[in-house]
Amino acid sequence: MFFSTAVVLTCAHLALASPYKQPGGLIIELTGPESLTNFDDLIITASVTNGNRDDIQIQTYGTVLDTLPTHAFNVTTADNIELDFTGIELSVDLNRAPFTTITAGETVTVNRSIADLYDFASVGGTTLTISPYNTYMMAGFEDNQTIVEISSFSSAVVSVPAGIERRHIFPRAAVECTNLTENLFIRRAYLESKALAASASGYIALNGTTDSLYEAYWGLIDLLDADGVTDVYDAVSTESNSSISISCTDTDDLCTTGVVAYTITLSSEIVVCDSFFDQVPTTDLCSTTTVDDRNVRGETILREMTLITSGTSNLVQSCTRDQLLIGALARSNADSYSCFATQVYYNTEC
Repeated sequence: MFFSTAVVLTCAHLALASPYKQPGGLIIELTGPESLTNFDDLIITASVTNGNRDDIQIQTYGTVLDTLPTHAFNVTTADNIELDFTGIELSVDLNRAPFTTITAGETVTVNRSIADLYDFASVGGTTLTISPYNTYMMAGFEDNQTIVEISSFSSAVVSVPAGIERRHIFPRAAVECTNLTENLFIRRAYLESKALAASASGYIALNGTTDSLYEAYWGLIDLLDADGVTDVYDAVSTESNSSISISCTDTDDLCTTGVVAYTITLSSEIVVCDSFFDQVPTTDLCSTTTVDDRNVRGETILREMTLITSGTSNLVQSCTRDQLLIGALARSNADSYSCFATQVYYNTEC
């Protein structure tokens, strides 16, 4: 229908500014089978212990406690090669996202099947190390900046034989949105995402890397890194390949509470949920909405597009929290690109 080729990024663990970490923290223990004979055995048991003195509520999406096929684990081979994640990346409304309550000293345990979520077939026989991935945040509203520290974790080590075949959990869906109003809404959001990306790239070219807004999101970096940021925007603004699709049909029933859209990186498909159609045009940044609201339709598509065209990842989703990311992690975070772009629009057009 519209778009470009898929690239998948696997990132290192997050490092955030220490003032936002909780004392005590979480203790995460991962265990799994010592070896596999088939993918059905690849189930990881995740135990999360609250090492804080008080009860805590953590947002569930993207953590080892998430029941959806999200990027909750980092998987590396014996040669320290990170496996491509082939599951889904969610864009969520933090004010409605589900949470898990863990009382002080309590341990919550879940079993996660990850056979369909990583490209195990690409590496042949090897030993895999499976570790926690992503940021753990206190449940709350968009302006709650508290990051829950992972004070310690243990990884699962699993031996995978050569010749095991990867299963595909997500068949490629046909691109269609039969509701003409929604179809037009998506097309306008797509065009607005390209305009936002072009504007952000142009802003960086004009103002350079010493601009205060640039430093807030991307830090003090050299010109090579600055080219990397603009490359991400340019990949969206100039994208024209039909291998990427945007769909309004949630065939996998992943549009649960708080999910605005999700991206199936393996098939380069963006799926928008019902709540996406409550979002607003970019021009509303000058009147009825704010950058921190994160409810601009073009911004959402921009964020999802970077997951595919440049292999970003949903590490943090909050314009305030985006600015806590350090170094390469900021430049790997999809939401950083969407928030920066909408702030550029507000600063230059409103």
